[in-house]
Amino acid sequence: MTTRKRYMQEFKLVAIRLVTEHGYSGAEAARNLGVNANMLRRWVREYDSDESQAFRGNGKLTPRAGGTAPAASREPVAQAGAGDPKKSDGLLRERVGLRYQFIAQERKSYPVKLLCRLLGVSRGGFDDYLRRRERETDPERQEKLACVRRLADVSDHTYGSRRMAKGLRALGYPVVLPGARPDAGSGCLGPLPPAL
Repeated sequence: MTTRKRYMQEFKLVAIRLVTEHGYSGAEAARNLGVNANMLRRWVREYDSDESQAFRGNGKLTPRAGGTAPAASREPVAQAGAGDPKKSDGLLRERVGLRYQFIAQERKSYPVKLLCRLLGVSRGGFDDYLRRRERETDPERQEKLACVRRLADVSDHTYGSRRMAKGLRALGYPVVLPGARPDAGSGCLGPLPPAL
């Protein structure tokens, strides 16, 4: 999407003088200045009709449209410190992980649903964050990941999931590939973790 081109008042006055004082035609002056000829004609017409009301915009209204008060003065003034929270430098501008961390710290004092709503994150996303954090601190999972990394290094990263699972089983880790059904009560750790 393109934005409208804005012209300074001085530029408009120079363009008008080219037409009124120097004898250029509206089309010729517009072509030389790189503006639309209809726009230049409108500037000349507005300037000739009333110099004080010419070039409205930036809050200037014609008397017929409601006066000449700037638009900003008609809007209610925001209280000090009030504004768009998404444009603040506070917690809401931080990455989502930091918001989840804040919720995890404050969940004993406030309801999680309320904290999620106030910080603009989903409850399901927060629950996933907690599950990921538990997995990261699971020592058995970390040990299994270390074995996977060692097997990948030994094989020059050529082992596929089946050979990796076979190697982990040889090291004593019960592994089931995705799509396979584990035996009941086998104590399998589940599918392999994603490659790192």
